[in-house]
Amino acid sequence: MLAATTFICLGSLVASLAGKPEAAGYGYFFIIMPLVFLASFPSDMLPASINSLTPWLPTTMAVEFLGSLLSHGVLPDRAILPGFGLLAYAMLFTAVSSRLFR
Repeated sequence: MLAATTFICLGSLVASLAGKPEAAGYGYFFIIMPLVFLASFPSDMLPASINSLTPWLPTTMAVEFLGSLLSHGVLPDRAILPGFGLLAYAMLFTAVSSRLFR
């Protein structure tokens, strides 16, 4: 639920920046696709500069938070950092989108 809320808040941010609903849909797609790609790509195949950035992406946090839950049925041992990270992203996206909403 936390991961879904974060990405809904990201969609709200994109919608607040876009002038038309079609532009918001395309904008969200072009933002989320690279984020999903970076979150699911093996870290040993990426350059070190990108590997230093990927742990801070909301998609990587969602994969870390939900991966163990979906595969083993339990939260990972260190689930607090991705959980708080997703919560922080949700609050940031909500604050910015509410400020920019027309």
